[in-house]
Amino acid sequence: MEQMDRRMGRVETGMSELRGEMGRLRTDLSGGMSELRGQLSGDMDQLRAEMNQLRSDIRGNFQWTLGLLISMWITIIVAILFRGGGKSKGD
Repeated sequence: MEQMDRRMGRVETGMSELRGEMGRLRTDLSGGMSELRGQLSGDMDQLRAEMNQLRSDIRGNFQWTLGLLISMWITIIVAILFRGGGKSKGD
């Protein structure tokens, strides 16, 4: 009986140690996951900021391109109108 009590005591001690170790591992894992979430959140914020900057740059470039195209078309149309009007009057 005494031997059985010692064995049960060792089993209970081992179980207690395992519970403590599992608790520490769970705490470490939770801390690591929280840290990773924080890093990921920071990276996502940085990515959003870069995407917004790129959108702004693209919008500005598009407006410049559109402005140049419209001014070129107007110039070409005016040149054609004046040239066409000048020939018909001179002939």
